Amino acid sequence: MFTYTYKDELGNEVTISISYEVHQIVEDEHLFERRIKDEYKKHITDLSDGRYEALPSMENVEESALTREVLHEVFDIVNGCTEKQRRRFLLHVVYGLPTSEIARLDGCAQRNVRLAIQRVMDKIMNNL
Repeated sequence: MFTYTYKDELGNEVTISISYEVHQIVEDEHLFERRIKDEYKKHITDLSDGRYEALPSMENVEESALTREVLHEVFDIVNGCTEKQRRRFLLHVVYGLPTSEIARLDGCAQRNVRLAIQRVMDKIMNNL
């Protein structure tokens, strides 16, 4: 465990214990901020009046359009599934609930939840 000291919104120093993983995130934050700034600089250009203008990355635009198109296709397939399949799939894949929790919520066997999710995944894979 590591200790981390910061100032709260009132300016008081607060010391908390944090795990190694959280400590690594805190330590690496400045590297993350630098990567964001470097990425930002790649997509700007100087204007004559000293301001900057963002330049769209064609690669990002194309990737975004493709991703959006695929997501629409996936959601069309998911919407065509039964209510139980759709609900169990979304709870597991989108919201990250484990199959055991979904089974508890639905009052069914975990095997039934896994089968419903697998059927949706099969439909997606067969229709894309």
